Amino acid sequence: MTELDQFAQDLEEALEAREAELRETTLPALKQCYVRMNSSFEALHTLLLKKGLVKSDPYGFEERISEITIPSDQPFLESEREREMSVRTAQYGAQLAFVINYYDFSLEHLDLRELKKLSQFTRYLNWQNLSETATQPTTRALGEQVSKVKRGSDQLSVNIATDAQEQLDSASREALDHLKRITACKRERYKLDVRRRALPAAGLTREISSPEAAVQKVRSAWQGTMAGQPFARELVLEVFQENSGSGGEAARRVLLETLRTAAPRAKKVRKAEPDLRETLLESTRALASCSRSLEDTVQKLNDNAMILENRKLSFGEMLRAIWKRLRSGEEDGHVYAVEYIDEKTGMRKAEEIRFEEFVNGLSRRARVYNGILSRSGSAWTKLQQSKEEELLQFVTRDLQELTLALRRIESLDTMFRGEIDREQRKRLRGVNAEIALMRENTQRARKKNHEYVSRYEEIEQLKRLGIDPTD
Repeated sequence: MTELDQFAQDLEEALEAREAELRETTLPALKQCYVRMNSSFEALHTLLLKKGLVKSDPYGFEERISEITIPSDQPFLESEREREMSVRTAQYGAQLAFVINYYDFSLEHLDLRELKKLSQFTRYLNWQNLSETATQPTTRALGEQVSKVKRGSDQLSVNIATDAQEQLDSASREALDHLKRITACKRERYKLDVRRRALPAAGLTREISSPEAAVQKVRSAWQGTMAGQPFARELVLEVFQENSGSGGEAARRVLLETLRTAAPRAKKVRKAEPDLRETLLESTRALASCSRSLEDTVQKLNDNAMILENRKLSFGEMLRAIWKRLRSGEEDGHVYAVEYIDEKTGMRKAEEIRFEEFVNGLSRRARVYNGILSRSGSAWTKLQQSKEEELLQFVTRDLQELTLALRRIESLDTMFRGEIDREQRKRLRGVNAEIALMRENTQRARKKNHEYVSRYEEIEQLKRLGIDPTD
């Protein structure tokens, strides 16, 4: 066995150990970085939507994603700012959701091309320099929007924006570190394939005197031996350098030492059971994103109720109002009769809503959700310390209550428009935008809830079969 053959064998063993370490720790940690980025960006994007700085997903990008695509970072005119930033932030958020839900985080899938694409996506927004002086057009525009929020008087919004930026900066830098380590390993695997397959096919088994001529020979033999892999000229030249007699031995020794140091053979330790609380916490954050929409809805419903109560009544309407008040036996508060379609039966049904009690409940819910959105607040801290069962109960209950509240908000909106004549109807304030945004947030929360239930049932099934779910 020649010295180079022995090196190739040692390199193979070192790479196998390194790849085992990457599968065990680095790849799961990399995915977790994107989970953190997704959660923080959702909070920031929801805040920008509430402030009217961007619009919600105008083209439904999330439904059409099948691979990572970097959003545009081209300069744009000031008149195009709102549209461009709405599109770009929607695309970025949809890509993050695709990465954590569907992307294949395996060494087999993560070749050098995929790693480059994932690194470019991670660097798309410079979270460390998210400011009005950033050189990247999208980062600069987003920095201007976030600066507007931070200069405002709403301290809760300032805290959310600051916390989200810090989390995104930390998670993205951590992800880039993981990608760098994976890329280093993949480069050496690529070079080992060149040594074992491309060089023999090109007839280059001895020391190379003319690297440029040798590169051309390797390129000519590439399709027959390395089809499907990109031709990386700089890596082929590195192989020549490491195989050379002058300095090659030292380069090979350093390479093996680096790989072996990076991949120590650690003792096998038993992993803890999967903690599904993070999925439930993401669900609560999605629900809490409804806070501003709830506040705006309460204000609009109160304004519309005032318009309804102050309108001129006909004699018949006046008699019906008096009769209704006498029948209910209550002078305080308003009770509105509304209709809705039962989703289960498709039948039209009626109910009475005690208006003041209902909107006060919405206001209380908005305050609770505002507390959850602030990661430094006591509400979020309490949720983080809650048990899994308590979190599940909270999410399940709030999903049901918020779904019911949305139906009643929609019914009240319909009732107001039906009770007021066409001339006065123009004064009513619509709540369709708030309803749409809250439905989107509840759908995200419901999706996370389903993920939790599905994963929990999978773990329980493995336990019943006698299989350790931590393996």
